[in-house]
Amino acid sequence: MVTRTPVIILGLGRSGSTLVGAILGAHSRFRICDEWWFLAEASRHIEQGCPLEVSRSVRLDAWRAWLRVMIRAKMRGAPTARFGEKCPGLASWALTVDDLFSGDVQFIWTIRHPIDLALSWMERWKPEAMLHYLANVHDVTGFSTDRSDLIRALLQAYRQHTVYLERLLERCSNRVHLYRYEEFVRRPTKALSKLHAFLGESPEPNQIAAAFGESRLRILGGDPKFNHTQTVHSESIGRWRELSKGDAKLFAAAFNEYEIASCMDFLGYREELKKTRHHFKSLLHRWFGRRVLKGSLVAVDSMEATGERSSGDLATRRARATTRSRWRRSARFRS
Repeated sequence: MVTRTPVIILGLGRSGSTLVGAILGAHSRFRICDEWWFLAEASRHIEQGCPLEVSRSVRLDAWRAWLRVMIRAKMRGAPTARFGEKCPGLASWALTVDDLFSGDVQFIWTIRHPIDLALSWMERWKPEAMLHYLANVHDVTGFSTDRSDLIRALLQAYRQHTVYLERLLERCSNRVHLYRYEEFVRRPTKALSKLHAFLGESPEPNQIAAAFGESRLRILGGDPKFNHTQTVHSESIGRWRELSKGDAKLFAAAFNEYEIASCMDFLGYREELKKTRHHFKSLLHRWFGRRVLKGSLVAVDSMEATGERSSGDLATRRARATTRSRWRRSARFRS
């Protein structure tokens, strides 16, 4: 049966939403809007109210009617295609967006290794711009443009996005597909087949190549580098292995402060978490020595232990069960 169920691409910025939106948009059955922001404004209005004293249900019905009109206008000329929007800033409003579509919507949530993601943010924007864009979704009033604060702000956002994802999975896990950036750039054809299987569609021949062709969708709100990229590549993964000694200390401390280990465990980055912890510990010990770096080594050690202590905060059976069983099997990571 042919479906016209809308597709919404969410996730923290710099996690691959531009890439998946462009490749999906190269399929004849999809028309993907690049950071339209209409849904974000509608969600904000629904949840935060308006000057008129009307209930949330009334506001929701009004925006649903307007949304149908707007989507018809967007889909003009493609009557059988499926509407989609790529907008990482929608993550905090995911449940409201689900209500807007009355549950008839599928979500693609992009995820990426937290350090690689943070490094990509810092490469893409200047400090003031970073805080400006993060402020669209998160409270960054307590952060300055100091590099330490920028790393903390990004990892705070990473943790909060994990919480947003958890809430969405609790409601409709069967309508959410986790798109792992590393998997896609390493094995794009296999990852694309899994994505289309979730959407109930079949990949088209040369779909990935078409996304990078002359007729590609020119990206405005996402990663501008995409406009000059010719193919999927893996050059931007594993950059956490090349951290400077100063950044390694900052990331180790921020990992502990925002319990990023539990987030990585929840998102399926268990092996990467072990490798990251081992890499950090060996680097910091080599650069600074055990006596000078005693406090930082404790922070790196807790990158693994945090997963157990914070599993209750994530409030999911999956996170609690996997973390608890892993810690019962192996005590060596507690040292």
